[in-house]
Amino acid sequence: MNRNRKLRKQMMSGLAVGMAAVMGAAPVYAATGEDAAVSKEEIVYVNANADGSEDQITVSNWLKNAGTEKNLKDESELKDIKNVKGDEEFTQSGNELTWQTDGEDIYYQGTTTKEPPVSVKFTYYLDGKEIKPDDLAGKSGKLKIKVDYTNNTKTTVDINGKKETMYTPFVLMTGMILPQDTFSNVKIDNGKVISDGSRNIVIGFGMPGLQESLGLNSDSLEDLVSGDSDFELPESLEITADVENFSLDSTFTVALDDVLDTIDTDNITGYDDLKDALSDLEDAAMELVDGSKALSDGVDTLKDSYKELDDGIGTLKDGADELNSGAGTLASGAGTLASGASTLANGTSTLNSGASTLNSGAATLSNGASTLSSGASSLASGVNSYTEGADTLNKAIQTYLGKNGVLTGSVTEYVNGVNKVVAGVKQYTDGTTQLSDGVASYVAGEKQLAAGAEQLQPLADGLTEVNSAIATLNVALDGKDENDILAGAKQLSEGLTSLNEQLQSTDVQSLLTMVDGMTSTGSTLISETEALSGVLNTTIAGSVNSMMTNGSELMSQMDTLSKGLESYLSGLEAQITNQATQMGTQMAAQVQAWADGAAAQLNQEATAAAQSAADTAASQASADAAKQANDQLSAAAATLDAQISAAKSAGNTELADSLSKARNQIGSVSVSASAGTVSVTPVTAPQITLPELNFEIERPDLSGLAAMQQKMSDIKSRYSDLQKTVAALMPQLETMKKQMQTITDNKAVVEQNLGAMQKLTAGVAQLDAGGSTLYKGIDTLSAGVSQLYSSTNESFAKATAGINALNAGFTQLSAYNDTLLSGASQLKANAPALVEGVTTLQGGTTQLTAGLGQLGSQLSDGSAKLSANSGSLRSGASQVAGGASQLASGASTLANGTSSLASGASELNSGASTLASGASTLASGASTLANGTSSLASGASDLKSGSSKVVDGIDELSDGAKELADGTKKFEEEGTSKLKSTFEDDLGDVLDRIQALNSDKCAYTSYSGKANGMDGSVKFIIETAAIEAAEE
Repeated sequence: MNRNRKLRKQMMSGLAVGMAAVMGAAPVYAATGEDAAVSKEEIVYVNANADGSEDQITVSNWLKNAGTEKNLKDESELKDIKNVKGDEEFTQSGNELTWQTDGEDIYYQGTTTKEPPVSVKFTYYLDGKEIKPDDLAGKSGKLKIKVDYTNNTKTTVDINGKKETMYTPFVLMTGMILPQDTFSNVKIDNGKVISDGSRNIVIGFGMPGLQESLGLNSDSLEDLVSGDSDFELPESLEITADVENFSLDSTFTVALDDVLDTIDTDNITGYDDLKDALSDLEDAAMELVDGSKALSDGVDTLKDSYKELDDGIGTLKDGADELNSGAGTLASGAGTLASGASTLANGTSTLNSGASTLNSGAATLSNGASTLSSGASSLASGVNSYTEGADTLNKAIQTYLGKNGVLTGSVTEYVNGVNKVVAGVKQYTDGTTQLSDGVASYVAGEKQLAAGAEQLQPLADGLTEVNSAIATLNVALDGKDENDILAGAKQLSEGLTSLNEQLQSTDVQSLLTMVDGMTSTGSTLISETEALSGVLNTTIAGSVNSMMTNGSELMSQMDTLSKGLESYLSGLEAQITNQATQMGTQMAAQVQAWADGAAAQLNQEATAAAQSAADTAASQASADAAKQANDQLSAAAATLDAQISAAKSAGNTELADSLSKARNQIGSVSVSASAGTVSVTPVTAPQITLPELNFEIERPDLSGLAAMQQKMSDIKSRYSDLQKTVAALMPQLETMKKQMQTITDNKAVVEQNLGAMQKLTAGVAQLDAGGSTLYKGIDTLSAGVSQLYSSTNESFAKATAGINALNAGFTQLSAYNDTLLSGASQLKANAPALVEGVTTLQGGTTQLTAGLGQLGSQLSDGSAKLSANSGSLRSGASQVAGGASQLASGASTLANGTSSLASGASELNSGASTLASGASTLASGASTLANGTSSLASGASDLKSGSSKVVDGIDELSDGAKELADGTKKFEEEGTSKLKSTFEDDLGDVLDRIQALNSDKCAYTSYSGKANGMDGSVKFIIETAAIEAAEE
C-alpha cells in the first residue's frame, strides 16, 4: 500500500511539472481566415537519465490547418510513425509522407536517435564532493546540483561585411519539485524558488551561446552594461539545499527558440535620439574646451595689459604729488586779489532800477496779447475737434453698418451659424433614429449570447453526473462486492460517454481555446512589461539621471566662474573709472577756478588803480599792487609749466595741450605802474578743458563660455524632457504590470482546471474505448480511479460554478435591456421638438437682418450731413486764430526788447557784485585746491596699493583659467568622447547581432523534417529519470 501511494505521488508531481512546461511552451490558438496556411508544430520529448544523457526521444507533430488540403505532403525522419488522434492514413516514400487528411488536422508521433540541438547535464555534489546519481539515493548532507546547458547549433552569418559564428537563440528552463521533508534551505543562482508550505517548486533558466552570439565578452562593454565587469548571460544554474534521505522525482527542462522574437530592432527609435543627444553632448564638450582655452588666453592678455595700467597708476601718483605742491603756492597769493572788488558794484544800481520799470509795462502788454492768441487757438482747436468727430462718426457708421460693415458681416456670420446649427440638429435627429435601431440590435444579440451560455448547462450537469459516478466507483473499489464494481463501471461508462460528447462540442472547445489564449497573452504581456520596465529603470533612466547630474554640476561650475569673473572685472573697471573721473573733475574745477579768479582779480585791481590815478599819494601803493600781481602771475605760470612737463612725461598729450593753452593766456597778462598813470591790459579768463580720463580694462572674450552654457542648458532640457517621459511611463508600466499580474495569478487556477479537463478528455476516451477490459484490470484501476477522483472532485465543482456564474452574468446584463430600449426611444421621440425649435430660431435671424439694414441707412444719411458742414467752420476759426497770433507776436517782440535792456542792467549790477565776491572766492578756492590736491595725492597712493592687489588677483585667475582649460580637455577626451564612441561602436554592434539572430538563417524551424515552403516551430521537453531512495 505504501508503494502504491509513493507511485501516485511521483506520478502527480511529474505530471504537474510536465503539464506546466507543456502549457507554457505550446499555447493553442484558434485558426482564423487570415492564418489558414498549413504549418507544422513539433514537440520533442527527450527521456533522459538522471545525469541528463539521452535515453529515448519521441516526437509529436501537429500539422495545423491540414484539412485545407485533401492530400498533404510532409517530410519526416522519424521511425515508427503512427496517427495518435484520428484514422487518417498516409503513404511513405523515403522521408516523404503523403496524408489523406479527410478535412482534419493531423496529429502523429514517432521516434528518432537524432542528436537534439540542445542538451542538459546534471552533476551532483554531496558535502563538496561529486557523486553519481545512483550513489546519492538515501544520503543526507549538503547537496549541490549543477545544471549545464549546451547549444549544439552553429551558423556562420555576415555582419557588416564580417563573418561571425552564431548560435540559434535558445532559452532553456528547468523545473523540479523538492518536498520539504527531504529538502530545506533551497537556493538557486539563476532562477526562483517558490514554496507552498509542503514542497519547494524550483524554476531555473539559461541561454547557452547567446552571450557569445551578441559579442558581450568584450571588455569595452563593461561601462555599457551598468559598469559591471562580471556581467554575463547564464548558461548554467546551481541549486543548493540541505537534504535528508535524498530522493528526487523527475525534472523537466523546456527549450524554446523565440526568446528574441519580441525585440523589433527596426522600431528602436530611442537609439537614434540618444545617439543624437550624445553627439550634441560631444559638440558641447568641444565648445567647452575651446571656451576654456579662450578664457585662459584672455586672462593672460588681461595680465599683460594690466601691468601697463599699473605703471600708469604709479605715474599718476607722482603727478598728484607735484600738483599738491603747486596748489600750495597758488593759495598763498590769491588773498591779495580780494581787497578791491566792491567799488564797481556801487554805480550800477540806478540803471538797473529804471530798466526794471520799463520791462514791467512791456510784460503786461505781452501777457494780454498772449491770452488773446491762446483763446483764438483754443477756438480753432475746438472747431477742428468737432469736425474731426463728425468725420469719425461718419466713418464708424460706414465701417460697422455699411454694405460690407463689421456689424453687418457679424450678423451674416451669425445667420450662417444658425443655419449650420439647424443642419447639425437634423443630423442629430437622424443619428438618434440610428441609435435606437442599434440598441435594439444589441439587445437581440445579447439575448442570443445568453441563450448560447444556457446551452453550457448540460455540461455542468454532465460534470456532476461524472463526479457522482467516480465517487460511486471509488466506493465500490474499496469494498469486496463485485456487483457494486460492475454497476459503478457501467454508470461511469455512460457518464463518460455523455461527458465526452459535451467536451468535444464546439462551445466547450471554443471556451477552452479562449481561456488558453488569454493566459498565454497575459504571460507574454507580463514578460514584455517587465522587460520594458527593466530597460527604462536601468538603461535609459540610469543614463539620463547620470548625464543630468553631471550636466547640472558642470553648468553650475561654469555659471559660478562666469559670474565671478564678470563681477570681478566690473568692480575693477568701476573702481578705476571712478578714481580717474573724480581726479579729473577736481583738477578741472581747480584750474578753472584759479584762472577765473586770477582774471577777475587783475581786472578789479586795474579798475581800482584807474579810479585813484589822480591821487599821487596812492601811486606808490599802485606800483606795489602791480608788482604783487605780476609776481603771482609768474608763480602761476611756473606751476602750469611744471604740470605741463609732468603730463608730457606721463604721455597724456591731451592734458598737456589744455594746460599749455592756459599758460599762453597767462603769459599775455601784465600789470604796469608809473608815477601818475596806471595802464592795464584787460584779461579774459581761459576756459580750461581737461582731457577726459578713460580707463578701460581689456576683458577676455567670454562669448565661448556663454555659448557653452547655452549648449549645456539645451542638453539639460532635452534630458529633462526624456527624464519626464521616463517618469511618466513608470507609473503606467507599474499599473500594467499589476493588471497583468492579476491575470497571471488567476492563470494557475485556469491552467489547473484546463489541465484537468484535458487530462479528463484523454482519460474519458481511453476509458470509453477500453470498457471491455475494465472488468479484467480492476486491481490496476484502483489507484487510477482514486487519483482521478481526487483530481476531478474540486475542478468539476469549480467548472460547474463557472458555468453558473456565466449564466448569472448574462441574466444581470439582460436586466438593463429595457432601460436601453426606453432611453433610445425617448431620444427618438424628442427629436421633432428640437427640429421645430431651431426652425423658429432660423426665422428670427431673417428679421434681425432686415432691421439692421434699415438702421444703417438712417444713421449714414445723418452723419453725411454733419461731415459736409465741417469745412466752412474750420476756415473761419483759422482766420480768427491767425490775427490773434500776429498781435501776440508783436507784443512779445516789444517785451523781449525791454527784457533784454533790464537783463543787461541787472547783469551789469550782478557782475559788479560777482566781481567783488569772486576775488574772495578765489582765495577760498585756492585753499580748497590745496586741500583737494592733498586728498588727490593720498587717493593716488591708495590706488597704487590697490592696483598691486589686483595684479596678485589676476595671477590667481590666470592659474585657475589654465586648470579649467586642462580639466575641460580631460572631460572631453576621457568622458564624452569615450562615451560617444562606446555607444556608437559597441551597442550598434549588439543591435546588428540581434537582427542577425532574428533572421531566417539563425531560426530553428524543424527537428525531424518538414516539407518545403511549410512554416514550422519546435519545442523540446527533456525529462530526467527519478532517483529513488530505498524503501524503509
